[in-house]
Amino acid sequence: MKAKLLISILLASVLLTGCINFDVYQKIKRNGLVDISLTVSTVPEYKSLISGINQSLEVEDSVKDRFKFTENDTALKYEFTDIDFNKDKKLFKDVVQNQSQDSPAPTQNSSLFNPENVKFTKDFRFPFYEYTYINKVKQQEQNDTNVSDEMKAQLSQIFKITYTVEVFGTVTETNGVKIASNKVRFDLVTGKSQEYMVKFRDFFLAALMGDSYTAFLWVLGIIIVGFVVFFAAKKLRSRPITPPEPINQQLLDYVRASRMRGMQDAQIALALQNSGWPKREIEKVMKK
Repeated sequence: MKAKLLISILLASVLLTGCINFDVYQKIKRNGLVDISLTVSTVPEYKSLISGINQSLEVEDSVKDRFKFTENDTALKYEFTDIDFNKDKKLFKDVVQNQSQDSPAPTQNSSLFNPENVKFTKDFRFPFYEYTYINKVKQQEQNDTNVSDEMKAQLSQIFKITYTVEVFGTVTETNGVKIASNKVRFDLVTGKSQEYMVKFRDFFLAALMGDSYTAFLWVLGIIIVGFVVFFAAKKLRSRPITPPEPINQQLLDYVRASRMRGMQDAQIALALQNSGWPKREIEKVMKK
């Protein structure tokens, strides 16, 4: 009964003020390490409840040197950098299961932050490396018979959980929503076990060079542009200079004298054509 009362109060409070958002962002880097952040946000009136979440989370000692915590009036943010899934087995310490059925607590196994739930594979298909990232999130069943299905459904509407995965290549397949060429978003459903999958590929040189690949592309681009400019300039310099065609001085003197007498260029050209002068010769002198 106590759990049912607490959840009823929680539902009433949140329905009046808004919902709690859990935004998980995970960036997979070429060097094999991962940056992960969790942002818990709500309206200012509900800050005291998310503060309780902070009190229940304790960071593992092995990753404290790569952890940062910040907060403001509406949000808490946990940031982890350079996490190695092969070595860092946990980010948060296990939450001890409360023996009272009135307030069951989640275990580490149900968390997106458990590296043991992650499978990351790589295959080579020239000229790309193809990667498959899978995160199997297992939700523990809740056996509290005092909580109705309706309340559980309302709770799932209150707690909005989004999970965004950013990769270093181009996404080719996913069971989430592709929001950019290298980003996928998943909308999590509370209380359900789910598998989140992203397949992506990366050019083999990028995989071999790691984080230096971007700098390599810039240098390569500058070199290519330099070669194009160099050869274009060289071609212009090697092009033979064609001397101007000579102008018939007698014809030029006639045109100038005719202009001084007040004749228009059209009249002069017509007179020269009637006199048998070639059209090309007439055009050259008329430009002077």
